[in-house]
Amino acid sequence: MGSGQGWAGANSVLWNCSVGTYHVENPPTAHNWALGCTGRQDSPTEGHQPGETQSPRTHLRPESLYDQQLSDRRR
Repeated sequence: MGSGQGWAGANSVLWNCSVGTYHVENPPTAHNWALGCTGRQDSPTEGHQPGETQSPRTHLRPESLYDQQLSDRRR
């Protein structure tokens, strides 16, 4: 946002988050996702690229991405 503090996340996933407002953007050389998040999505900051959003306002299955990844690893 021009203040020089850097980005909060790069190559990050918000999975089934339940918040009032969320903000997802793609920093240079990285990608961020918001999947199954409820709440209101803020618009990207002027001059920034939006991150990828899928299934807004509707949670996805499985409820826990971590549990699914752990299950897949055990197969």
